[in-house]
Amino acid sequence: MAYIGPDVHIGNYNIINTSSVIEHEVQIGDYSHISVNSTICGKCRIGSNVFLGAGAVVIDKISICDNVIIGANSVVVDNIYDSGVYVGNPAKYVRSI
Repeated sequence: MAYIGPDVHIGNYNIINTSSVIEHEVQIGDYSHISVNSTICGKCRIGSNVFLGAGAVVIDKISICDNVIIGANSVVVDNIYDSGVYVGNPAKYVRSI
């Protein structure tokens, strides 16, 4: 089961997988995929067409633009303004998509 906190706004055609956690006041655009065991902490903004790999973590108050892939077990600690693939802890840009 997934946990979705209060005041969360989720767009259309999203996938929210098992054991994912979406905390308070998060906004998620359309066509995004929140994989198994991912965590989005409070007050984050996740754009459209974003993929969070299994076990990925997005810390409080982070914004991720549209068309981004976050690798499995990556930790997003800074805002992401450019589309692309990001991996690691902390998550770093590795290539375009």
